[in-house]
Order: sequence, then structure tokens, then C-alpha cells
Amino acid sequence: MVEIINNLKEEQEVILTKVEYLANDYRNYPEQAELDYEDKIDIKEINTNGILLSVERMVKSPNNVIFSIFVSFDIKLWFKSRYEEDSFITNDELLAIAKENKDLFFGTCMAKISLIISEISAQIGRGIPIITPPQIINE
Repeated sequence: MVEIINNLKEEQEVILTKVEYLANDYRNYPEQAELDYEDKIDIKEINTNGILLSVERMVKSPNNVIFSIFVSFDIKLWFKSRYEEDSFITNDELLAIAKENKDLFFGTCMAKISLIISEISAQIGRGIPIITPPQIINE
């Protein structure tokens, strides 16, 4: 596990693939309310160069009354050095590592995702319609 994490480059590519939201009366939303997050992580591909992950994040206001936001991302992670084919771990093992070490494994990706969700929330609050073609989010 440590070997996989240590072999990941810090460079990551985050591709926003889908945004959906439901907003009822956002103006009454208390700013300090706790939000519920639900993440789903899938591995799309792993090869000698790196990993392609799919991350879905559902953000809900308390009791899902005021709004919910669904954001889907593809995350490309590259290895510092090529892996030999026979040294690969299985997708299930890699998925377990990703789930157990989400913050470490994704580095700045989840921060970028949270930033995008904050921007979407602000747009909903201002009544701005959201149109999201797939886009690459990099710093």
C-alpha cells in the first residue's frame, strides 16, 4: 500500500464530467449548517503508467430539504516510475487503498472538488443556471 502511494506523482488531472443539482428555496439555507457528503469511488483503468479513477460526490443539505448537488469527476493519477505488469495489485485491493486513504491518495483532488462544489452552491444561491460541459480542472 505504501509503495503505491509513494509511487504516485503529485501531478493530478481532475476532469469534471457531470453536475446535477436540485435546489428548492436556497435563500433560506443557514450558512453554518452541516452538509452530508457521500462519495462513490470506482477504478476505471490501471496500467503501468497510472490509474484512472471515477469519483462521484453527493452533497446534501440537512434532510435533503433545501438542495442536493451531485458531482462526478474522473481523476488521472500518474506513477513516478512504470510498474511491471506482474507487480500489479488487483483493482479490489487498489479500491480498498483509495477508500482507506482518500485524503492522502487523492492529494489536492478532493480540495479541488470541494472548491467546485462551493462555487456551484454559490451559483445556485444567486439563481445562476449551471451548464457544465466536461472540463479539466487544474491549477
